[in-house]
Amino acid sequence: PQLRKMTIGSNILHYYLLAIPAFSIPAPTNRHTRGYSAHLSNRVLNHAISARGGGSDVEGFGGRGKLVQVQLVHRHGDRTPITPLNPEAYWASLLPSDAVLTKIATGTAVVRGTSDGKIHGAAGFGPYGKLTQLGLLQMVELGSSLRAELEETQPDFLRTVDGDVKRNLRVVTTDMARTILSARGFLAGMFPDGTGKVEVRMDARHTPYLIPDPQPRRLEEQAVLEAAIVRRWEAEGAGENSEKTEDLRARVSDALHDHSIVDVETMLSAGISFGVGEDLSDGGSVDDPRPVLQWGQLSEILKCLQVRDRLPPSLAMADADAVKAPVGTAVRDPQVPAGAGQASAVLAMADADAVKAHTGGRWFRLLRHERLSELAMGPMVRWMVANACAAARVAGGPCLDDGGCGPFETSPAPLQQVSAHDSTLIGLLCAFRLETPSEWPPYASAWRMDLHRRVVRAGDVPCEDYVVRFSLNGKTLRCSIGADGEDVRGREHIPLDDLKDWANSLRKET
Repeated sequence: PQLRKMTIGSNILHYYLLAIPAFSIPAPTNRHTRGYSAHLSNRVLNHAISARGGGSDVEGFGGRGKLVQVQLVHRHGDRTPITPLNPEAYWASLLPSDAVLTKIATGTAVVRGTSDGKIHGAAGFGPYGKLTQLGLLQMVELGSSLRAELEETQPDFLRTVDGDVKRNLRVVTTDMARTILSARGFLAGMFPDGTGKVEVRMDARHTPYLIPDPQPRRLEEQAVLEAAIVRRWEAEGAGENSEKTEDLRARVSDALHDHSIVDVETMLSAGISFGVGEDLSDGGSVDDPRPVLQWGQLSEILKCLQVRDRLPPSLAMADADAVKAPVGTAVRDPQVPAGAGQASAVLAMADADAVKAHTGGRWFRLLRHERLSELAMGPMVRWMVANACAAARVAGGPCLDDGGCGPFETSPAPLQQVSAHDSTLIGLLCAFRLETPSEWPPYASAWRMDLHRRVVRAGDVPCEDYVVRFSLNGKTLRCSIGADGEDVRGREHIPLDDLKDWANSLRKET
Protein backbone atom coordinates (compact mmCIF):
# COMPACT_ATOMS: atom_id res chain seq x y z
CA PRO A 1 0.00 0.00 0.00
CA GLN A 2 0.87 3.65 -0.09
CA LEU A 3 2.90 3.96 3.10
CA ARG A 4 3.99 7.59 3.00
CA LYS A 5 2.72 9.90 5.72
CA MET A 6 -0.47 11.57 4.54
CA THR A 7 -1.39 14.99 5.86
CA ILE A 8 -5.12 15.46 6.34
CA GLY A 9 -5.84 19.11 5.69
CA SER A 10 -9.52 18.84 4.94
CA ASN A 11 -12.36 19.48 7.37
CA ILE A 12 -14.23 16.78 5.46
CA LEU A 13 -11.89 14.05 6.59
CA HIS A 14 -11.89 15.32 10.17
CA TYR A 15 -15.67 14.89 10.03
CA TYR A 16 -15.16 11.29 8.96
CA LEU A 17 -12.93 10.67 11.96
CA LEU A 18 -15.69 11.70 14.35
CA ALA A 19 -18.29 9.49 12.73
CA ILE A 20 -19.47 6.02 13.71
CA PRO A 21 -17.21 3.23 12.40
CA ALA A 22 -18.29 1.80 9.08
CA PHE A 23 -15.90 -1.12 9.17
CA SER A 24 -12.79 -2.20 10.98
CA ILE A 25 -9.31 -2.76 9.59
CA PRO A 26 -7.44 -5.87 10.71
CA ALA A 27 -4.23 -4.91 12.48
CA PRO A 28 -1.46 -5.06 9.83
CA THR A 29 1.85 -6.64 10.68
CA ASN A 30 4.07 -4.09 8.92
CA ARG A 31 4.97 -1.19 11.23
CA HIS A 32 4.55 1.40 8.44
CA THR A 33 1.14 -0.01 7.51
CA ARG A 34 0.12 0.01 11.17
CA GLY A 35 1.02 3.67 11.52
CA TYR A 36 -0.83 4.62 8.37
CA SER A 37 -3.97 2.77 9.37
CA ALA A 38 -3.94 4.23 12.87
CA HIS A 39 -3.50 7.70 11.39
CA LEU A 40 -6.59 7.39 9.21
CA SER A 41 -8.60 5.47 11.80
CA ASN A 42 -11.26 2.85 11.20
CA ARG A 43 -13.90 5.57 10.94
CA VAL A 44 -12.87 7.39 7.80
CA LEU A 45 -15.44 6.00 5.39
CA ASN A 46 -18.59 6.32 7.47
CA HIS A 47 -19.66 9.83 6.51
CA ALA A 48 -18.65 9.24 2.90
CA ILE A 49 -20.72 6.11 2.40
CA SER A 50 -23.69 7.35 4.45
CA ALA A 51 -23.92 10.40 2.18
CA ARG A 52 -24.13 8.26 -0.95
CA GLY A 53 -27.88 8.00 -0.48
CA GLY A 54 -28.86 11.08 -0.71
CA GLY A 55 -12.33 30.79 -12.29
CA SER A 56 -9.84 32.04 -9.80
CA ASP A 57 -6.51 33.56 -10.65
CA VAL A 58 -3.64 31.17 -11.38
CA GLU A 59 -0.06 32.16 -10.55
CA GLY A 60 3.12 31.38 -12.40
CA PHE A 61 2.23 31.91 -16.05
CA GLY A 62 3.71 35.36 -16.62
CA GLY A 63 0.07 36.38 -16.97
CA ARG A 64 -3.25 35.85 -15.24
CA GLY A 65 -5.37 32.83 -15.92
CA LYS A 66 -8.29 30.74 -14.81
CA LEU A 67 -8.59 27.00 -14.35
CA VAL A 68 -10.89 25.72 -17.08
CA GLN A 69 -10.60 21.93 -16.86
CA VAL A 70 -9.00 19.18 -14.76
CA GLN A 71 -8.50 15.75 -16.32
CA LEU A 72 -7.38 13.50 -13.47
CA VAL A 73 -6.18 9.97 -14.15
CA HIS A 74 -5.55 8.07 -10.94
CA ARG A 75 -4.14 4.72 -10.10
CA HIS A 76 -6.35 2.49 -7.96
CA GLY A 77 -5.62 2.17 -4.25
CA ASP A 78 -3.84 -0.65 -2.43
CA ARG A 79 -4.87 -4.07 -3.69
CA THR A 80 -4.39 -7.75 -3.08
CA PRO A 81 -2.02 -9.57 -5.46
CA ILE A 82 -3.33 -10.44 -8.92
CA THR A 83 -1.40 -13.70 -8.90
CA PRO A 84 -3.17 -16.15 -6.52
CA LEU A 85 -1.07 -16.49 -3.38
CA ASN A 86 -1.52 -18.72 -0.37
CA PRO A 87 -3.26 -18.57 1.99
CA GLU A 88 -6.34 -17.29 0.21
CA ALA A 89 -8.14 -16.55 3.49
CA TYR A 90 -5.49 -14.00 4.49
CA TRP A 91 -5.94 -11.95 1.33
CA ALA A 92 -9.73 -12.18 1.60
CA SER A 93 -9.52 -10.72 5.12
CA LEU A 94 -8.10 -7.48 3.71
CA LEU A 95 -11.17 -6.66 1.60
CA PRO A 96 -14.01 -4.24 2.47
CA SER A 97 -17.23 -5.82 3.70
CA ASP A 98 -20.22 -6.35 1.43
CA ALA A 99 -22.10 -3.74 3.45
CA VAL A 100 -19.47 -1.11 2.70
CA LEU A 101 -19.42 -2.02 -0.99
CA THR A 102 -23.20 -1.70 -1.19
CA LYS A 103 -23.31 1.66 0.57
CA ILE A 104 -20.51 3.29 -1.36
CA ALA A 105 -22.02 2.17 -4.67
CA THR A 106 -25.23 4.08 -3.94
CA GLY A 107 -25.70 6.98 -6.31
CA THR A 108 -23.43 5.54 -9.02
CA ALA A 109 -24.15 3.40 -12.06
CA VAL A 110 -21.58 1.47 -14.09
CA VAL A 111 -22.17 1.67 -17.83
CA ARG A 112 -20.92 -1.34 -19.76
CA GLY A 113 -21.02 -2.15 -23.44
CA THR A 114 -21.56 -5.49 -25.13
CA SER A 115 -19.09 -7.96 -23.67
CA ASP A 116 -17.00 -10.22 -25.90
CA GLY A 117 -16.44 -12.53 -22.94
CA LYS A 118 -12.71 -11.78 -22.77
CA ILE A 119 -11.31 -10.88 -19.36
CA HIS A 120 -7.91 -9.24 -18.96
CA GLY A 121 -5.35 -11.40 -17.18
CA ALA A 122 -4.76 -8.65 -14.62
CA ALA A 123 -8.44 -8.28 -13.69
CA GLY A 124 -8.15 -10.73 -10.82
CA PHE A 125 -10.71 -13.20 -9.48
CA GLY A 126 -12.01 -14.20 -6.07
CA PRO A 127 -10.10 -12.16 -3.47
CA TYR A 128 -7.20 -11.51 -5.86
CA GLY A 129 -6.59 -8.23 -7.65
CA LYS A 130 -9.17 -6.50 -5.45
CA LEU A 131 -9.07 -3.15 -3.67
CA THR A 132 -8.33 -3.56 0.03
CA GLN A 133 -9.91 -1.65 2.89
CA LEU A 134 -6.75 0.44 3.08
CA GLY A 135 -6.95 1.05 -0.67
CA LEU A 136 -10.48 2.36 -0.32
CA LEU A 137 -9.35 4.73 2.43
CA GLN A 138 -6.58 6.00 0.15
CA MET A 139 -9.07 6.80 -2.59
CA VAL A 140 -11.43 8.64 -0.22
CA GLU A 141 -8.44 10.68 0.94
CA LEU A 142 -7.47 11.45 -2.67
CA GLY A 143 -10.93 12.76 -3.43
CA SER A 144 -11.13 14.81 -0.24
CA SER A 145 -7.64 16.21 -0.87
CA LEU A 146 -8.63 17.43 -4.33
CA ARG A 147 -11.75 19.05 -2.91
CA ALA A 148 -9.72 20.77 -0.19
CA GLU A 149 -7.24 22.02 -2.80
CA LEU A 150 -9.99 23.43 -5.01
CA GLU A 151 -11.79 25.00 -2.06
CA GLU A 152 -8.62 26.86 -1.17
CA THR A 153 -7.23 27.77 -4.59
CA GLN A 154 -10.05 27.44 -7.15
CA PRO A 155 -13.39 28.09 -5.40
CA ASP A 156 -15.09 29.33 -8.59
CA PHE A 157 -14.11 26.15 -10.42
CA LEU A 158 -15.42 23.99 -7.57
CA ARG A 159 -18.70 25.91 -7.47
CA THR A 160 -19.09 25.27 -11.19
CA VAL A 161 -18.67 21.52 -10.72
CA ASP A 162 -20.92 21.37 -7.65
CA GLY A 163 -23.56 23.49 -9.36
CA ASP A 164 -24.34 20.92 -12.06
CA VAL A 165 -22.63 17.59 -11.37
CA LYS A 166 -24.46 15.80 -14.15
CA ARG A 167 -23.10 18.21 -16.74
CA ASN A 168 -19.72 19.14 -15.25
CA LEU A 169 -18.40 15.78 -14.02
CA ARG A 170 -17.39 12.85 -16.17
CA VAL A 171 -16.16 9.50 -14.84
CA VAL A 172 -14.42 6.84 -16.94
CA THR A 173 -12.94 3.62 -15.55
CA THR A 174 -11.51 0.33 -16.66
CA ASP A 175 -13.96 -2.50 -16.15
CA MET A 176 -12.14 -4.08 -13.22
CA ALA A 177 -13.45 -4.37 -9.68
CA ARG A 178 -10.54 -2.48 -8.09
CA THR A 179 -10.74 0.52 -10.42
CA ILE A 180 -14.54 0.77 -10.21
CA LEU A 181 -14.37 0.72 -6.40
CA SER A 182 -11.47 3.19 -6.48
CA ALA A 183 -13.56 5.57 -8.58
CA ARG A 184 -16.39 5.33 -6.06
CA GLY A 185 -14.01 5.95 -3.17
CA PHE A 186 -12.65 9.05 -4.90
CA LEU A 187 -16.18 10.35 -5.50
CA ALA A 188 -17.07 9.73 -1.84
CA GLY A 189 -14.19 11.98 -0.81
CA MET A 190 -14.75 14.57 -3.52
CA PHE A 191 -18.50 14.83 -2.82
CA PRO A 192 -18.80 13.94 0.89
CA ASP A 193 -22.44 14.99 1.06
CA GLY A 194 -23.32 13.06 -2.08
CA THR A 195 -24.51 14.49 -5.39
CA GLY A 196 -28.14 14.97 -4.46
CA LYS A 197 -30.51 13.21 -6.80
CA VAL A 198 -27.90 13.03 -9.57
CA GLU A 199 -26.77 9.49 -10.38
CA VAL A 200 -23.13 9.49 -11.41
CA ARG A 201 -22.58 7.37 -14.51
CA MET A 202 -19.27 5.54 -14.62
CA ASP A 203 -18.27 4.67 -18.18
CA ALA A 204 -16.53 1.26 -18.15
CA ARG A 205 -16.85 0.50 -21.86
CA HIS A 206 -13.33 1.27 -23.06
CA THR A 207 -10.86 -0.79 -21.02
CA PRO A 208 -8.69 -1.79 -24.04
CA TYR A 209 -8.04 1.90 -24.72
CA LEU A 210 -7.16 2.84 -21.13
CA ILE A 211 -4.21 0.48 -20.66
CA PRO A 212 -1.13 -0.06 -22.82
CA ASP A 213 -1.37 -3.86 -22.63
CA PRO A 214 -4.92 -4.88 -23.61
CA GLN A 215 -5.55 -8.59 -24.18
CA PRO A 216 -5.51 -9.21 -27.02
CA ARG A 217 -3.71 -6.14 -28.34
CA ARG A 218 -6.01 -3.87 -30.33
CA LEU A 219 -3.63 -3.94 -33.29
CA GLU A 220 -1.44 -6.79 -34.49
CA GLU A 221 1.32 -4.26 -35.19
CA GLN A 222 1.69 -3.58 -31.46
CA ALA A 223 2.06 -7.27 -30.60
CA VAL A 224 4.62 -7.75 -33.37
CA LEU A 225 6.57 -4.65 -32.36
CA GLU A 226 6.68 -5.60 -28.67
CA ALA A 227 8.05 -9.04 -29.54
CA ALA A 228 10.65 -7.54 -31.89
CA ILE A 229 11.87 -5.07 -29.28
CA VAL A 230 12.19 -7.76 -26.62
CA ARG A 231 14.08 -10.04 -29.03
CA ARG A 232 16.46 -7.18 -29.81
CA TRP A 233 17.06 -6.63 -26.10
CA GLU A 234 17.82 -10.29 -25.63
CA ALA A 235 20.31 -10.20 -28.48
CA GLU A 236 21.96 -7.03 -27.19
CA GLY A 237 22.01 -8.28 -23.59
CA ALA A 238 23.40 -11.73 -24.30
CA GLY A 239 26.17 -12.48 -21.84
CA GLU A 240 26.88 -11.61 -18.23
CA ASN A 241 24.26 -8.88 -17.65
CA SER A 242 21.46 -10.93 -19.20
CA GLU A 243 22.53 -13.97 -17.20
CA LYS A 244 22.42 -11.96 -13.97
CA THR A 245 18.90 -10.70 -14.54
CA GLU A 246 17.61 -14.11 -15.61
CA ASP A 247 19.34 -15.72 -12.63
CA LEU A 248 17.61 -13.23 -10.36
CA ARG A 249 14.26 -14.01 -11.96
CA ALA A 250 14.72 -17.77 -11.62
CA ARG A 251 16.08 -17.57 -8.08
CA VAL A 252 13.25 -15.42 -6.76
CA SER A 253 10.70 -17.66 -8.51
CA ASP A 254 12.26 -20.71 -6.85
CA ALA A 255 12.14 -19.07 -3.43
CA LEU A 256 8.42 -18.40 -3.84
CA HIS A 257 7.79 -21.98 -4.99
CA ASP A 258 9.88 -23.43 -2.15
CA HIS A 259 7.41 -21.98 0.34
CA SER A 260 4.30 -22.77 -1.73
CA ILE A 261 3.43 -19.09 -1.78
CA VAL A 262 2.09 -19.12 -5.34
CA ASP A 263 -0.97 -21.22 -6.14
CA VAL A 264 0.56 -22.41 -9.40
CA GLU A 265 -2.31 -24.66 -10.49
CA THR A 266 -4.86 -21.87 -10.11
CA MET A 267 -2.54 -19.36 -11.76
CA LEU A 268 -2.00 -21.53 -14.83
CA SER A 269 -5.63 -22.54 -15.18
CA ALA A 270 -6.68 -18.88 -14.99
CA GLY A 271 -4.12 -17.92 -17.64
CA ILE A 272 -2.89 -14.95 -15.60
CA SER A 273 -0.59 -12.82 -17.70
CA PHE A 274 -0.06 -9.08 -17.98
CA GLY A 275 2.49 -6.46 -18.95
CA VAL A 276 3.91 -4.93 -22.10
CA GLY A 277 6.36 -7.34 -23.70
CA GLU A 278 5.34 -10.34 -21.59
CA ASP A 279 3.05 -13.33 -21.98
CA LEU A 280 2.33 -16.54 -20.13
CA SER A 281 4.57 -18.66 -22.36
CA ASP A 282 7.58 -16.60 -21.24
CA GLY A 283 7.85 -18.70 -18.09
CA GLY A 284 8.11 -22.06 -19.81
CA SER A 285 5.69 -24.96 -20.13
CA VAL A 286 2.16 -24.50 -18.80
CA ASP A 287 2.57 -27.96 -17.23
CA ASP A 288 5.62 -26.91 -15.19
CA PRO A 289 4.77 -27.08 -11.45
CA ARG A 290 7.53 -24.54 -10.75
CA PRO A 291 7.41 -22.09 -13.66
CA VAL A 292 9.74 -19.11 -13.85
CA LEU A 293 7.39 -16.20 -13.22
CA GLN A 294 7.12 -13.15 -15.46
CA TRP A 295 8.81 -9.95 -14.38
CA GLY A 296 5.48 -8.19 -13.92
CA GLN A 297 4.21 -11.00 -11.71
CA LEU A 298 7.38 -11.10 -9.62
CA SER A 299 7.22 -7.36 -9.07
CA GLU A 300 3.61 -7.32 -7.90
CA ILE A 301 4.01 -10.45 -5.74
CA LEU A 302 7.09 -9.15 -3.97
CA LYS A 303 5.52 -5.75 -3.36
CA CYS A 304 2.41 -7.29 -1.79
CA LEU A 305 4.54 -9.57 0.39
CA GLN A 306 7.22 -7.05 1.29
CA VAL A 307 5.00 -4.31 2.65
CA ARG A 308 3.27 -6.89 4.86
CA ASP A 309 6.47 -8.57 6.07
CA ARG A 310 5.57 -11.84 4.36
CA LEU A 311 8.69 -12.44 2.25
CA PRO A 312 9.87 -16.08 2.47
CA PRO A 313 12.86 -16.70 4.79
CA SER A 314 14.85 -18.49 2.08
CA LEU A 315 14.72 -15.38 -0.06
CA ALA A 316 16.23 -13.44 2.82
CA MET A 317 19.21 -15.83 2.68
CA ALA A 318 19.65 -15.55 -1.08
CA ASP A 319 22.97 -14.42 -2.49
CA ALA A 320 22.83 -10.66 -3.15
CA ASP A 321 25.68 -10.56 -5.67
CA ALA A 322 23.27 -10.53 -8.62
CA VAL A 323 21.61 -7.35 -7.40
CA LYS A 324 24.69 -5.24 -6.69
CA ALA A 325 24.88 -3.98 -10.27
CA PRO A 326 22.00 -2.05 -11.86
CA VAL A 327 19.53 -4.34 -13.59
CA GLY A 328 17.39 -1.73 -15.31
CA THR A 329 16.26 1.84 -15.04
CA ALA A 330 16.02 2.33 -11.31
CA VAL A 331 12.64 3.74 -10.40
CA ARG A 332 12.27 3.84 -6.62
CA ASP A 333 9.16 2.29 -5.11
CA PRO A 334 7.92 4.74 -2.42
CA GLN A 335 5.49 2.19 -1.02
CA VAL A 336 8.38 0.31 0.53
CA PRO A 337 10.25 2.87 2.66
CA ALA A 338 13.95 2.45 3.29
CA GLY A 339 14.38 0.17 6.27
CA ALA A 340 10.93 -1.38 6.05
CA GLY A 341 10.73 -4.86 7.50
CA GLN A 342 13.13 -6.65 9.84
CA ALA A 343 16.91 -6.59 9.61
CA SER A 344 16.93 -10.30 8.80
CA ALA A 345 15.11 -9.55 5.55
CA VAL A 346 17.67 -7.09 4.15
CA LEU A 347 18.74 -9.43 1.37
CA ALA A 348 15.13 -10.26 0.53
CA MET A 349 14.44 -6.55 0.20
CA ALA A 350 17.45 -6.19 -2.08
CA ASP A 351 16.11 -8.94 -4.33
CA ALA A 352 12.62 -7.47 -4.30
CA ASP A 353 13.90 -3.98 -5.09
CA ALA A 354 16.06 -5.34 -7.91
CA VAL A 355 13.10 -7.14 -9.49
CA LYS A 356 10.91 -4.04 -9.29
CA ALA A 357 13.66 -1.81 -10.69
CA HIS A 358 14.15 -4.16 -13.62
CA THR A 359 10.40 -4.38 -14.26
CA GLY A 360 10.04 -0.59 -14.12
CA GLY A 361 12.92 -0.22 -16.53
CA ARG A 362 11.24 -2.56 -19.01
CA TRP A 363 7.99 -0.60 -18.93
CA PHE A 364 9.63 2.79 -19.48
CA ARG A 365 12.03 1.50 -22.11
CA LEU A 366 9.25 -0.13 -24.12
CA LEU A 367 6.78 2.73 -23.90
CA ARG A 368 9.41 5.35 -24.69
CA HIS A 369 9.58 3.74 -28.13
CA GLU A 370 7.75 6.33 -30.21
CA ARG A 371 5.75 4.02 -32.45
CA LEU A 372 4.90 1.54 -29.70
CA SER A 373 3.73 4.40 -27.49
CA GLU A 374 1.54 5.69 -30.31
CA LEU A 375 0.01 2.26 -30.82
CA ALA A 376 -0.58 1.66 -27.11
CA MET A 377 -1.77 5.10 -26.01
CA GLY A 378 -2.63 7.06 -29.18
CA PRO A 379 -6.44 7.09 -28.94
CA MET A 380 -6.39 7.96 -25.23
CA VAL A 381 -3.98 10.88 -25.55
CA ARG A 382 -5.87 12.24 -28.58
CA TRP A 383 -9.09 11.95 -26.58
CA MET A 384 -7.63 13.90 -23.68
CA VAL A 385 -6.34 16.65 -25.97
CA ALA A 386 -9.74 16.68 -27.67
CA ASN A 387 -11.43 17.13 -24.28
CA ALA A 388 -9.20 20.13 -23.56
CA CYS A 389 -9.97 21.58 -26.98
CA ALA A 390 -13.68 21.03 -26.39
CA ALA A 391 -13.49 22.93 -23.10
CA ALA A 392 -11.55 25.74 -24.76
CA ARG A 393 -13.84 25.77 -27.79
CA VAL A 394 -16.72 26.87 -25.57
CA ALA A 395 -14.84 30.17 -25.41
CA GLY A 396 -13.60 30.06 -29.00
CA GLY A 397 -10.43 28.05 -28.45
CA PRO A 398 -8.67 25.63 -30.85
CA CYS A 399 -10.30 22.56 -32.39
CA LEU A 400 -8.88 19.07 -32.83
CA ASP A 401 -9.45 17.21 -36.07
CA ASP A 402 -12.29 14.72 -35.86
CA GLY A 403 -11.45 11.06 -35.41
CA GLY A 404 -8.49 9.24 -33.90
CA CYS A 405 -9.99 9.03 -30.40
CA GLY A 406 -11.14 5.43 -30.67
CA PRO A 407 -14.56 4.88 -29.08
CA PHE A 408 -14.20 7.78 -26.64
CA GLU A 409 -16.76 10.56 -26.66
CA THR A 410 -15.23 14.02 -26.38
CA SER A 411 -16.55 16.18 -23.55
CA PRO A 412 -15.91 19.76 -22.34
CA ALA A 413 -16.79 18.77 -18.75
CA PRO A 414 -14.63 20.79 -16.31
CA LEU A 415 -13.80 17.77 -14.09
CA GLN A 416 -12.98 14.46 -15.72
CA GLN A 417 -11.96 11.45 -13.64
CA VAL A 418 -10.33 8.35 -15.11
CA SER A 419 -9.83 5.40 -12.76
CA ALA A 420 -7.06 3.21 -14.11
CA HIS A 421 -3.68 1.62 -13.35
CA ASP A 422 0.00 2.35 -12.89
CA SER A 423 0.54 1.09 -16.45
CA THR A 424 -1.87 3.80 -17.64
CA LEU A 425 0.10 6.49 -15.85
CA ILE A 426 3.39 5.19 -17.25
CA GLY A 427 1.84 5.09 -20.72
CA LEU A 428 0.68 8.72 -20.40
CA LEU A 429 4.07 9.87 -19.10
CA CYS A 430 5.74 8.33 -22.13
CA ALA A 431 3.13 9.27 -24.75
CA PHE A 432 3.00 12.93 -23.69
CA ARG A 433 6.82 13.00 -23.53
CA LEU A 434 6.93 14.01 -19.89
CA GLU A 435 9.94 13.83 -17.64
CA THR A 436 10.42 10.52 -15.84
CA PRO A 437 9.48 10.74 -12.15
CA SER A 438 11.98 9.72 -9.51
CA GLU A 439 9.67 7.05 -8.16
CA TRP A 440 7.18 4.55 -9.51
CA PRO A 441 3.63 5.93 -9.18
CA PRO A 442 2.36 4.53 -5.86
CA TYR A 443 -1.17 3.41 -5.15
CA ALA A 444 -3.73 6.25 -5.43
CA SER A 445 -1.34 8.34 -7.54
CA ALA A 446 -2.97 11.21 -9.41
CA TRP A 447 -1.78 12.31 -12.86
CA ARG A 448 -3.34 15.57 -13.98
CA MET A 449 -3.72 17.50 -17.20
CA ASP A 450 -4.96 20.95 -16.19
CA LEU A 451 -6.19 23.47 -18.75
CA HIS A 452 -5.86 27.18 -17.94
CA ARG A 453 -7.09 30.24 -19.79
CA ARG A 454 -4.73 33.16 -19.43
CA VAL A 455 -4.63 36.73 -20.62
CA VAL A 456 -1.49 37.81 -22.45
CA ARG A 457 -0.66 41.08 -24.14
CA ALA A 458 0.45 41.73 -27.71
CA GLY A 459 1.64 45.27 -27.20
CA ASP A 460 -1.25 47.07 -25.55
CA VAL A 461 -3.83 44.60 -26.82
CA PRO A 462 -4.92 41.91 -24.36
CA CYS A 463 -5.78 38.52 -25.80
CA GLU A 464 -6.58 35.07 -24.43
CA ASP A 465 -4.80 31.81 -24.95
CA TYR A 466 -4.89 28.36 -23.38
CA VAL A 467 -2.08 26.42 -21.74
CA VAL A 468 -1.83 22.92 -20.28
CA ARG A 469 0.12 21.90 -17.21
CA PHE A 470 0.89 18.26 -16.44
CA SER A 471 1.58 16.97 -12.94
CA LEU A 472 1.97 13.76 -10.98
CA ASN A 473 1.06 13.76 -7.31
CA GLY A 474 1.33 17.53 -7.16
CA LYS A 475 4.70 17.81 -8.92
CA THR A 476 4.67 19.68 -12.22
CA LEU A 477 6.14 17.64 -15.07
CA ARG A 478 8.00 19.19 -17.97
CA CYS A 479 6.77 18.25 -21.43
CA SER A 480 9.10 18.08 -24.44
CA ILE A 481 6.35 18.29 -27.08
CA GLY A 482 7.18 21.25 -29.29
CA ALA A 483 10.31 22.01 -27.27
CA ASP A 484 13.45 23.16 -29.06
CA GLY A 485 16.49 25.33 -28.51
CA GLU A 486 16.55 26.56 -24.92
CA ASP A 487 13.42 24.54 -24.19
CA VAL A 488 15.11 21.22 -24.89
CA ARG A 489 14.42 20.12 -21.28
CA GLY A 490 10.75 20.67 -21.90
CA ARG A 491 8.25 23.24 -20.73
CA GLU A 492 6.02 23.37 -17.68
CA HIS A 493 3.19 25.16 -19.52
CA ILE A 494 2.36 23.94 -23.00
CA PRO A 495 0.22 26.03 -25.38
CA LEU A 496 -2.89 24.06 -26.22
CA ASP A 497 -2.29 24.88 -29.88
CA ASP A 498 1.01 22.97 -29.71
CA LEU A 499 -0.66 19.94 -28.16
CA LYS A 500 -3.44 20.11 -30.74
CA ASP A 501 -0.94 20.16 -33.64
CA TRP A 502 1.00 17.27 -32.11
CA ALA A 503 -2.14 15.19 -31.52
CA ASN A 504 -3.30 15.82 -35.07
CA SER A 505 0.05 14.49 -36.31
CA LEU A 506 -0.45 11.09 -34.65
CA ARG A 507 -1.47 8.30 -36.97
CA LYS A 508 -5.07 7.30 -36.47
CA GLU A 509 -6.16 3.72 -35.97
CA THR A 510 -8.08 2.24 -38.87
